[in-house]
Amino acid sequence: MSIFTVIHTNDLHGSLTQSLAKKLTALKLSAGPSSVLVDAGDAISAGNVDFRPWPEPVLLQMNNAGYDAMALGNREYHFRRLVMRQKIGAALFPVLAANVVRARGADTTPLPVGSVAMKRLSSGLKVAFIGVTVPWVTREHWWRFIADTLVEDPVNTALSLATKIRPSVDIVIVLTHIGIDRDRELASRAGSLVDLIVGGHSHTPLVEPDVSCGTPIVQAGDHGRSIGIVKLEIENGATARLLAGELIPCEAPD
Repeated sequence: MSIFTVIHTNDLHGSLTQSLAKKLTALKLSAGPSSVLVDAGDAISAGNVDFRPWPEPVLLQMNNAGYDAMALGNREYHFRRLVMRQKIGAALFPVLAANVVRARGADTTPLPVGSVAMKRLSSGLKVAFIGVTVPWVTREHWWRFIADTLVEDPVNTALSLATKIRPSVDIVIVLTHIGIDRDRELASRAGSLVDLIVGGHSHTPLVEPDVSCGTPIVQAGDHGRSIGIVKLEIENGATARLLAGELIPCEAPD
């Protein structure tokens, strides 16, 4: 039996101070070897279309804090791969959006985001992170005519990937930037495929986990006002059991 701890943030919008980054690092260290630090997207402060020509400061702070993975938010997404790569290029951890695909006719240059990230913890647990983001430019949207990336349905994408990887890992965490309503849809269909959904986009501060059909959903609000911590119990390869979840209030940046 193992206790697994997830420390999580979302929708920081550039509001990750050095002191908050240090607090996140300390929380992860205190949680021990069976712990991860993740984010559910919209970490940067740039808009959906514009971008900074230099590295995003918040990503540098996230590197220092020791993040293990992050979902791509709409702030990090861009319909042109070159710009998306510039937006997230400073991240030294996986930035995930399995439902971002090449547009028809686009060249074969690799996408700047991943679909799944695997991590074997020093405790021995093998964790799979799946990331999905909000459908900003779809196959039906007029922006498809100038886009070299499109976004497929996040719920169907997450479930398809979870089905494939569930047998080979101890824990499946889906990092989503799709809002609480779609998180609940994902949870209602996930069954034993998913152990935890870490959400963002709707800026919903869930004081305790929202459990839909047995799958817990957590979200920490926005702008670094809270840090989320959730503990799961892992035993004999079974789906993790929720032990506790809470939000730790933080002093909001100016």
